[in-house]
Amino acid sequence: MGTKWTDEQISVINHRGGNILVSAAAGSGKTAVLIERIMGRILDEDSPINIDELLVVTFTRDAAREMKERIGTAISERLEREVEENPDSEISLRLMKQSALLAGVQMSTIDSFCKKVVMENFKEAEIDPGVRTMDETEGVIIRKKVLEELIETEYEKKDTEFINFVEYFVRGKSDRLLEDLILQVYRFSESLPDKESWFKEEVLKPEGEFKGSEFEKILLDYCRKLLNEFEKEAERFVSLSLSPYGPSQYESTGSLDAELFSELAGADSFATLSELIKNVNFARLLTKKWRM
Repeated sequence: MGTKWTDEQISVINHRGGNILVSAAAGSGKTAVLIERIMGRILDEDSPINIDELLVVTFTRDAAREMKERIGTAISERLEREVEENPDSEISLRLMKQSALLAGVQMSTIDSFCKKVVMENFKEAEIDPGVRTMDETEGVIIRKKVLEELIETEYEKKDTEFINFVEYFVRGKSDRLLEDLILQVYRFSESLPDKESWFKEEVLKPEGEFKGSEFEKILLDYCRKLLNEFEKEAERFVSLSLSPYGPSQYESTGSLDAELFSELAGADSFATLSELIKNVNFARLLTKKWRM
């Protein structure tokens, strides 16, 4: 039994003679539709094309590899059916040719395709033909080194704004969380078509326009991670205080801390978080006076 396509999917599969943009949710069958569309193009009765004339780009190497494997499977399955019926038919011969051409088809990530174009035209691009892109491990090492040097330079400047920034976002003597925050902003900006404009519009927004911005979401996510760590530490303290010969008199304080950190981590905006912190400080003041 063949795949049952929706009307919208059939429209995408059969569309010819112009650009088409398809937007669909994850798991909606986009890859299956694309494969069926490719099969339709290489077996088109009026104007068939060879599979190595197609350019298929993806965002990850795994997706590109999966796409190639699935198209190879689709060609093989269709060829098997055609050969059983008529091994010398035009479709059978064409599928055999496509199967042979599959090894040279352009299915890769966008960056891999761009690199291939540049390397094939290195003379025109005026670059060293031996140039290569760094792998992920090298990238992690280089980014960490650059971050460490950048943060050290800023410390040496003793700029008030930077010191306030560090005091607000860093706990303890380690800058690891600060590095994580900077990298998180960097990774998000790399997914944008114009990151410089985003920095100007989002990061440098007046305080009144900060609420609801993408930058607020990034910082809020970072604060949640901090608060979740605090909550775990408070829970470990509670566990320790309840252990044999542990400081059981502090169990209630630790439990209160864990509860408060959990509540703060649930804030949906910085305004809410600030209000919760004010209420927490007030509640702590009352508790302290009551205990005295």
